[in-house]
Amino acid sequence: MQYPLIEKIGAPDLLIGREQEFKQFNKWIDNMPKRLSKSWAILGRRKSGKTAFVQRLFNQLWSANGLVIPFYISIPESPIWFVDLVEVRTRQDKSNLTDVTDFQEKVSIYRTLNPEQTVLAGFLSLGGFTQEAIQKCQADDIAWTTELPYF
Repeated sequence: MQYPLIEKIGAPDLLIGREQEFKQFNKWIDNMPKRLSKSWAILGRRKSGKTAFVQRLFNQLWSANGLVIPFYISIPESPIWFVDLVEVRTRQDKSNLTDVTDFQEKVSIYRTLNPEQTVLAGFLSLGGFTQEAIQKCQADDIAWTTELPYF
């Protein structure tokens, strides 16, 4: 096998185990050319082997030289913090322009008090939105939805 991507773990034989995970991912990869695979995410605690696993997967795909073309992106840690501010309305009537404007004022105050933080604003209204409220959300970069699964 070729190792065009230098694996963070060091010598290739240091990565042991994970047979079950590789089996699952290889099945997923085999279904990609048929467009039967959906996106996956690898989640785990810090230092649990996520990076080593993905790097090995990349090298295996590269060496196979098959229909799936691998790519690898490494995003270094940074001191940027993202703060999610969410307004939730469970009432059955539509949220209106005043509701969104009030929320935007809260977001503005938070941004003023915490200029070092990146704020992501979102508004969930189970009763829906008026057209003016949607336009305000779009103008002020507020994510909006009427369904809980999208939040």
